[in-house]
Amino acid sequence: MLIRSFIAVPIPDEPADEIIKYIFRMRPNLNFKWVNRDQLHITLKFLGEIDTNKLQLVKNALDEIKINFEPFRINLNKLGSFPGVLFLSGDKGVKELNLLAKNINQKIFEYAQIQFDKRKFRPHVTLARFHNKNISPEELLTSLENLPNKNIEWTCNEIYLMKSDLKPSGAVYTRLY
Repeated sequence: MLIRSFIAVPIPDEPADEIIKYIFRMRPNLNFKWVNRDQLHITLKFLGEIDTNKLQLVKNALDEIKINFEPFRINLNKLGSFPGVLFLSGDKGVKELNLLAKNINQKIFEYAQIQFDKRKFRPHVTLARFHNKNISPEELLTSLENLPNKNIEWTCNEIYLMKSDLKPSGAVYTRLY
């Protein structure tokens, strides 16, 4: 059996509440598919559809990563956009998140022989998805310039293995480990 999964940094309650308040300020102006509170996270590595037989190997890799894991501070203070995605990113914790993502790539390949693409990792929290091909990421950000800046900060002290079930209403995430 295949399970769609990813490894993520969870967002604690207080910063998640702040992000949702920020989303509510943007909602009336933009007809997007906004994320729910329980969908907020920073994806460290999308594993895709993996066989349940490999799940224990992925958990073993995460156990080794967690042995040397040192908590670190993360902040979100910049709105950004990829084609079709509005997100928050920051500058505090970027180095640590990049090292963590690199370590995950190495350990999961070592333990479970799962190979990943070589796309550059860009830590962010997705706020919304949109399918309007007529608006560029730059135009979107320009339209949100008057929004007050946010600085949402917390200590990252854990990583999770998550399951992603795609539903018509949106993705449903469940912690596996």
